[in-house]
Amino acid sequence: YIERFLKFSGAFATLAVILGAIATVFGTMLAAFLSDYIKSRRKIMIISPVGVILFSIPFFILLNTRNPALVILSVMAYYVIELFGWSVMPTFYAEYTPTRYRYTATAFSINLATPLSGGLAPIIMTYILQIFHGAYLVAWPYLALVSMIYGALGAIGVLLAKDTTGKKLE
Repeated sequence: YIERFLKFSGAFATLAVILGAIATVFGTMLAAFLSDYIKSRRKIMIISPVGVILFSIPFFILLNTRNPALVILSVMAYYVIELFGWSVMPTFYAEYTPTRYRYTATAFSINLATPLSGGLAPIIMTYILQIFHGAYLVAWPYLALVSMIYGALGAIGVLLAKDTTGKKLE
């Protein structure tokens, strides 16, 4: 999107992604610390999907300014928001499932979620851009809507899961 539609160089797009990844390192450390401090993985995990819902429209608005600083900051913010909850996810899975089923449940959850989100979302968004013949200024609200739907599905999943932090499962 940054390179093809906003007409930034590939090097600039790569820089934005690298800076987003670096910001995520600090964001995940903060999330892990907060999770231990408040003693709840679920409360930290809900921040990501709710954040995605709230930030999807501002994210595209900031991108579409074509201001290099705002583009980089928005990518960094989106990375941190989206991956904030991932820092506690392994611990959440370990605490959520009895030892006997822990590995199977974790593997099943991750391997089902990966193609449904990481694999399907880019396909859906590419299709939306094709429908609008690359007119990203018309298509971006629909791209944001896809992100918001994924955020809502994630939030529902987290809200339906009980918080088992510190509870005996067997």
